[in-house]
Amino acid sequence: MAAEAGAEDFDIVQTDTEGFDGEVLRLMKENGLEPALINFEHLHMSRPEKEAHAERLTAEGYLVSISDSDMLAYRPPHRFTFPQDPSDSGHDGSGPIVQGPHQG
Repeated sequence: MAAEAGAEDFDIVQTDTEGFDGEVLRLMKENGLEPALINFEHLHMSRPEKEAHAERLTAEGYLVSISDSDMLAYRPPHRFTFPQDPSDSGHDGSGPIVQGPHQG
């Protein structure tokens, strides 16, 4: 469906599919979709299924929060680093260097 709409990736995915959320997560993984934030309902999942999703998402670099009905998984957007020598980085040393998740 996403490909038909011309979307290659997503930043945020919210699902509440009354028992189909696990399958949506599986299809996302199968198709290489890795949004920064995923929120899904887990009410219709067994405890082992909830645990498996939480463990997989954590292993993939997500931080996971679980409420009574939903599971929220998100990847921290930035790392802050301070160079040893500001002249080496092209940065003046006056504050943190913000690096996105795909940068060194």
